Amino acid sequence: MGGISEASRNIRDSGGVQRGMDASANPCEPLWPMVALEASVFFSLPAWFSITYPAWPSSNPGGFAAAVALAAGSAMVFYHVIPALLGRSAARPQGRTSGLVTWLIRAWLVTGAVFSLSGATQFQGLALRAFRYGDANVHLWSLAVIPLMGLVAAAATALATSMRWRKPIGVSCCAFGLVFLIGLFIAQWEGLSERTLIVRDDPEATFWAILPVAAPTAVIGFRIGRSGATARQIWWTGALGVAAAIAVAATLAAFAKVGGANLHWKPSLSIDFTFALVTGWTDVRATQVLWAAAGLTGFGLCVVSATWLAEAVANWQFKCLLSKICG
Repeated sequence: MGGISEASRNIRDSGGVQRGMDASANPCEPLWPMVALEASVFFSLPAWFSITYPAWPSSNPGGFAAAVALAAGSAMVFYHVIPALLGRSAARPQGRTSGLVTWLIRAWLVTGAVFSLSGATQFQGLALRAFRYGDANVHLWSLAVIPLMGLVAAAATALATSMRWRKPIGVSCCAFGLVFLIGLFIAQWEGLSERTLIVRDDPEATFWAILPVAAPTAVIGFRIGRSGATARQIWWTGALGVAAAIAVAATLAAFAKVGGANLHWKPSLSIDFTFALVTGWTDVRATQVLWAAAGLTGFGLCVVSATWLAEAVANWQFKCLLSKICG
């Protein structure tokens, strides 16, 4: 009888272990790495270009601050809180989902992936602008972008589908982008006291420029909600990963652009975030390294874009093939 009882206990224990393994097949991801990956979208070169194009905070600090605050709050609600609440609802067992609803969700994911990828591809061209500068063989660098984009896309897809790598890459991209942007702000600090240029700030345009930049983060909010996060966790992750990240990135990037333009602007040149990357260096190679480093800040955006695609094809027939390829 003791042997039978011991065998029964072993069977129950093995069943419990099996159920635990089944439950951990799609484990709840830690929130901090996901928040960092979400914030890395705003600490990327494509985001800085879009956010700062209509902004000139030195001419209207109050209007700029109001536009950034309103955009940060709106983006947090629409691109984090609402998707997270939908993700939490989708994770609950509520019976069979209708085919129409399933296809609507897939259409939303595919649409988000398209918009996210359109932003992610920008950083490839931005990073290669430096190599085109002062280089007679421009066509060679133009051809080099094709395999480079393929390599980045493959790497981003692999990282997005592997939780083990998604954690360090999110934290690394966020930290690198933030430190790089702080460095640009410090480098152009001297130009903030100059009054070389008087440009009209456009708070309304700044508000509308920020919202599309925040759109890719909706998939991270969806995953946070689906991981079982509480309402309180959803709000504080949105406040850090979206609202605070927007406020910090927009402020540092805009003032870095203003300082760089005041120091280095020449007539007939359009004013954009490029001036935040202009230095007094005469060495072309040093400028190329700076632009290449700036381009690397967009890698987090590529991972987020690949995450959109991973969600969009989560239940398709070639999911198994994709998981085998990407590990």
